Amino acid sequence: MLPGSSGPSPVRADDLKSGALVQPFGPVLDGHRYHLVHLEGAAAREEIAALRGWLSATMSGGRSRKPR
Repeated sequence: MLPGSSGPSPVRADDLKSGALVQPFGPVLDGHRYHLVHLEGAAAREEIAALRGWLSATMSGGRSRKPR
């Protein structure tokens, strides 16, 4: 199963069964977690704040969320 999917598509399921495609890691957990990594002190930069805001809005389906 790929991140963001509810299960293997029919094409991927066939490839998984045949061994043409393998799942390299354990089971995919429900939910998603993303981390924006930057140099120390860079969070104050306008372009980093803008990117963080855009990512947060995009990942929450348009609902703004404060980063943890």
